[in-house]
Amino acid sequence: NGASLPPVKLPRFKEMRSQMRRKAKQEAESQMHELEAKVEEIEEQIRSVQDRLKVVNDFTKENNAASSAAFPDHLLGELANLIVANGSASILSIANKLEANNPGQASKRNTCAKIEQIAVKEQRNDDSKPMWHIRDAFAHLLEADPSRQVRHRKDEREEDSKPRKDSVVTENGENGDADQSGAVGPDGEIVPFPEYTGDEPPRECKKAFTHFCNGTRKEVKASLPPGERRDKHTVNALLKERWFSMSEEERVTWKKWEEWDLKRFERDSAIYQHRKTPRKNRSSSAGTDDSPQKTIEIHVPKKKKLS
Repeated sequence: NGASLPPVKLPRFKEMRSQMRRKAKQEAESQMHELEAKVEEIEEQIRSVQDRLKVVNDFTKENNAASSAAFPDHLLGELANLIVANGSASILSIANKLEANNPGQASKRNTCAKIEQIAVKEQRNDDSKPMWHIRDAFAHLLEADPSRQVRHRKDEREEDSKPRKDSVVTENGENGDADQSGAVGPDGEIVPFPEYTGDEPPRECKKAFTHFCNGTRKEVKASLPPGERRDKHTVNALLKERWFSMSEEERVTWKKWEEWDLKRFERDSAIYQHRKTPRKNRSSSAGTDDSPQKTIEIHVPKKKKLS
């Protein structure tokens, strides 16, 4: 037909490159926004944890300060002498004794806070283990010379180190010369054993780590968010982390519980073995002495012959 075609307009190279750059820029900005949102979320979680820790610390400090301030002044002298007299006893044991001597006058929390304020438990020159010592600022509260108190504690340690009689299980399953109703616990005081009849095999003794887990599991769960408290894997992992981060000195308490539990197991095993032993064997073993035995004659009538 001879008619000319309209010209075709092609995009220029510069425009194509500009479009590609804009697209790449938009994608990069989108990814940047996503990363920033994730970072903000993580930072918010960190701030939340820090805020909770701060609240816990502030609450603890306020409670300690309030408890210390609420302790009656007229009991300070008695508390100071009680601390020195009890040597290496636990802080709770001392608080219990003060409460027993002065019922209703000071709570255990207040007493424990005041003990930490006026005394320190550490191992000094003449001490074989960590002992309570009154701080210099409160030495005037002591009624007796502190050196006499130290000598008194030393005499007590020597008395405790003397050998004691081993307990014996009698025929009735009871204790003989020594009392086996308990054993010395971590605080240096007798902790009673649970009642055991011997009807079932004794419960195996537990290791120090098991006692640690049983004693701190509730505390570890309470430190977790509510949704993670039932997660056994998380709780057990935290328990292991705490245990392996503890020093040997910090593990002493739990190792002493292991020793106490071993003595409990030995007591229960002796009772269980005694219950399993037949009574005839027990009586025969018990009657092996050389004392003469009385003979009892029994008259048996003869049978009459039939006529």
